[in-house]
Amino acid sequence: MRKIRTMSSDDKLVAQRRKVIVEKALQVFLKKGYERATMRDIGKACGMTHGNLYNYIASKEDLRHLILMRDIDGAARLRDYRAKLGDVTCARALSECMAHFLRGMDSMTGPLLFFDREVYKFPQEDRRVALAAEVAVVSFFEELLREGVEAGEFQVRNPTLLAHDILMYGHDWAVRRWFLKQHVTLEEYIEHHVPVSYTHLRAHETSLHLVCRLLLE
Repeated sequence: MRKIRTMSSDDKLVAQRRKVIVEKALQVFLKKGYERATMRDIGKACGMTHGNLYNYIASKEDLRHLILMRDIDGAARLRDYRAKLGDVTCARALSECMAHFLRGMDSMTGPLLFFDREVYKFPQEDRRVALAAEVAVVSFFEELLREGVEAGEFQVRNPTLLAHDILMYGHDWAVRRWFLKQHVTLEEYIEHHVPVSYTHLRAHETSLHLVCRLLLE
């Protein structure tokens, strides 16, 4: 994460104010668009004067970077969650981690919509960071799948493809939940996608809607 200029020496206060500023800035960007939004708009949304806002942030570019970095540690959180599960089967670990991941994506609608709209405008380094974060999530699930294959619990022809599908289940819920919630709850969505029995997780099931479907014996 690059250094963001601040006029305050109170690190705790800066962190608190920036958390609010980033949330409000994201709402403004989604409503008005990144290019049309001004720092004055963001200050107003935060209940701050234009000048006070600059005590904690220097530019819109800084805010864009902070929005990106706020949710960049998804893979690390998944690894921490996996560690807390302890000594469980690969099937249980994959099911629990998928459910945890999908629940986390429920709060990612704003950031993902913003990234989808604006990522082509990001500096090259920020684009690399965003891509690396998604690759890390795919790698996490790929490792779980390969462990399950080695343990004889799964039969998966292409763990990388399946891991990518899992990532996309999360993205789909985050950006399309406005539609999905008319038909299913988040828990029903999770129950549909998270496999609780792997007897029928066959190598030939590579369709996005088949490969990780809930299969009950």
